[in-house]
Amino acid sequence: MLLFDESGTEISSKTGGDIFTTNNRMELTAAYEALLLADGPCALYTDSKYLVSGITMWMKKWLTNGWKSAVGPVKNQDVWLGIHTLSEKHQIEWNWLKGHNNHHIHDRVDVMARETALNIQGQLLKDGR
Repeated sequence: MLLFDESGTEISSKTGGDIFTTNNRMELTAAYEALLLADGPCALYTDSKYLVSGITMWMKKWLTNGWKSAVGPVKNQDVWLGIHTLSEKHQIEWNWLKGHNNHHIHDRVDVMARETALNIQGQLLKDGR
């Protein structure tokens, strides 16, 4: 995750990972962590259609239907609920970026994510898992 101020200056970066997770959950977690740092209106950029569609199109229906989707219970409900709660506190512009399309910020975050994944894999090998 990269965080920029209003002038476009980078003010923070953060990576994370979990060996027992999915890509979708990590995308949601990154958005949640970014929103925790927001102190007013913000723009969030992601290559996850799952995230953008979930918060802009599906959330209202999930809340109305008791967190059920067309195929069963909504996955990652805990993180979605956190994102929803934080999005109620801030004015957020949700932006989807096509992944791997030579966007300098996306490319940087992608490198950060890959390095983190390699570090986790290396630690697992070191620990004999």
